[in-house]
Amino acid sequence: MSRYFRRLILIAVLITGLQPARAHGPIEPAPTPHGPVAATAFAWYDGMIQYSSIVNCVSIIQGLPYNEYGIGTYTGFRADPEAGQPSPSSVYYVHVVVAGMGNACSGQRAYIDVQLPANTSLAIDGTNKVYCYYDNNQLGLNECPQSLPASGYNPGAYWIPSADNAHANLWPIPLGRILEIQIPVRTTTTLTNAALTAHVWSLDGNSSPWLHPQQGVYVFSSTPTVFYSAPSTISITVNSAFSIGYLYNYGIGGNGYFDLGTTTSYGLFTDGPAVIPSGNPGMGWKVWTDWTPYVLQPDTLYHWRLRFVGSNGQTYYGSDQTFRTLPDGRVTVGSGATASCTDAALSSALATAKEIRFDCGVLPITLTLSSAKTINTNVTIDGDNKVTLDMANAGRHFLIQSGATLTLTQITLMNGQGVCGGAVNVAANAKLSLNETRLIGNHSTAQGGAVCVNTNGAASIASTLFMSNTAGTHGGAIGNYGSTSIVDSKFTGNMASVNGGGIDTTVALETLNTTFISNTAGYRGGGINNYLGVMSIGNSSFSRNAAGMYGGAVSNDAGSTMFGGSTFNDNIAPSGGGLENSGTLSLLNSTISGNRASTANGGGLYWVAGTIGLLNTTLVSNTATTQGGNVYVGGSANISTTLKNTLIAFGSPNNCDAHLSSQGNNLESANTCGFSVGGDLINLDPRVGALQANGGPTLTHALGLSSTARDTGANSGCPTTDQRGVARPQGARCDIGSYEGTPVRRVYLPLLKR
Repeated sequence: MSRYFRRLILIAVLITGLQPARAHGPIEPAPTPHGPVAATAFAWYDGMIQYSSIVNCVSIIQGLPYNEYGIGTYTGFRADPEAGQPSPSSVYYVHVVVAGMGNACSGQRAYIDVQLPANTSLAIDGTNKVYCYYDNNQLGLNECPQSLPASGYNPGAYWIPSADNAHANLWPIPLGRILEIQIPVRTTTTLTNAALTAHVWSLDGNSSPWLHPQQGVYVFSSTPTVFYSAPSTISITVNSAFSIGYLYNYGIGGNGYFDLGTTTSYGLFTDGPAVIPSGNPGMGWKVWTDWTPYVLQPDTLYHWRLRFVGSNGQTYYGSDQTFRTLPDGRVTVGSGATASCTDAALSSALATAKEIRFDCGVLPITLTLSSAKTINTNVTIDGDNKVTLDMANAGRHFLIQSGATLTLTQITLMNGQGVCGGAVNVAANAKLSLNETRLIGNHSTAQGGAVCVNTNGAASIASTLFMSNTAGTHGGAIGNYGSTSIVDSKFTGNMASVNGGGIDTTVALETLNTTFISNTAGYRGGGINNYLGVMSIGNSSFSRNAAGMYGGAVSNDAGSTMFGGSTFNDNIAPSGGGLENSGTLSLLNSTISGNRASTANGGGLYWVAGTIGLLNTTLVSNTATTQGGNVYVGGSANISTTLKNTLIAFGSPNNCDAHLSSQGNNLESANTCGFSVGGDLINLDPRVGALQANGGPTLTHALGLSSTARDTGANSGCPTTDQRGVARPQGARCDIGSYEGTPVRRVYLPLLKR
């Protein structure tokens, strides 16, 4: 008998009118080892939280937008099952709670109304008031509506207007604050799980969704009733769970049973009996089970119910409930409260987990770590855009050992510090995957301010922000000495004392749709330094980067680099304000504009050694202090720098410091580059527009309608599209440069004689 007796608690059923209590979040009942006990306080029986989605304001400003929760809202009624339920015709309270969770550029406001359960009406009078709270602090009654008009949007619902007439009586929902509105109501009949629905329209400038949080309401008479908390099953793991049921038996004795199955036929396991004594109709019972000795299976949806067999021969069934066990290896850090998410809890999870998630409450949290986490196996950590891991400069966040893979999703790593990799060190034959992750303010005393990928290590990076990371020597954000691929990401404000303000790479690097803004290197490569490596860059932008000696945007230092569809603008270095090359460099459908060599040569492009090939590329308005405003090739004719279908214009003090090797159909605004092969054009204004967004992922210079670059390129070897992705040619021949102009279409109106 004792094996099946699951901790019964006798509780008092209080069915008198209720008074308002201070607001708080949804209740998760905790097991009590024995009873009986009397109810001591009123609480709320709350439904699940619903969330809106917005684009984070700061991420828009930084140029790497990501989605996050905008607001969270739920509804519920007084009181909690552990403190008694309302009876027919008694006054009780319902409430709507709205929490500001995200950072919307325009702020957040909400239209709120509430739709009451069946046979339920407002009970607002001189005794029973509507109460409003921000962060548990009660507003004055003059700030809280004491009459609720009909909703203008949802028939049958009551609008809850704010006192802010200047903003259409919408409620302000500031970031980090919680609004609660409590409303007195009265129900004339018994209710069992009758729908209480709020309608919350979140207006935040980025998205305007209607949210419809709902909760079942229970109002009791004298018939035995089974019902559940919300959620009805807690502490779910791979093979365990804890389910809770409530029984108001109104004096009828009998036995309670928990039925379990994978369908509503149940049949897998029955736990019980839990003996319910007769007598005392004012008492109720809380019953729970951990489902032992039955062994739950991973990643399985289970159905269960609480069933009461009364001594009167009647059986009373609770409604069907479900829970799903976690997949094998999934562990949740936290139990719904901020304080439950700790360094120790994360370390414990990493000891066994294949996948880690967080349950730290409704608002974003910062979790401070005291030491690095060593990753010895394959594990995924998902922060759901609500978790920041802060090392407080006490060490790096993660060390990924050989053979292991760490995947980080929607999480922030900040203030890490290490020798190679301020936040993450990827060992040989280890792998790092970053998805919608943010690495901010990390520092390495040597390479890789945020991430260091060692020889034979690998990293895969998508939709990730690297900001304000620093390195003592190389790679302000990333030191890549293995293989790294990057897509849809952003590097801003990173710094390396020597080379590679954004990235220092020596083996293999691929980037696509990625931006490098305001990164700085003490010597080479403000955005990227490629030393002996192989690098491929597509549809990417380099803007306002700086180097102390060479290559404000990129230094290709004895490496092999291919750029396609990319733009370099407003970068600066003493030599090679845009790019510096001593290896093999190719540019296709790219734009080099407004870069500056601050003390010497090569405002746009600086040749030291090796080869440079330019095809359908545009160089405009780059400047140098000495020679080669657009291109510097060493002061004498250079056969290692070849150009085709390329536009060079408005360089200062000159476009080129010496003759280049033309392969035909190039255009120069002056005559300093030595263009003299068939199809070359010199001393012509190309009539290009300002550098701006003309479609496609990067900025370009559009060709004016009368531009001499239109239809004067060679079709042989011309790319099939331009820098924006527009098909080439649009006319009879390809246009010169990275931009393909659409044909000029003339419309002739008929001549009318009067």
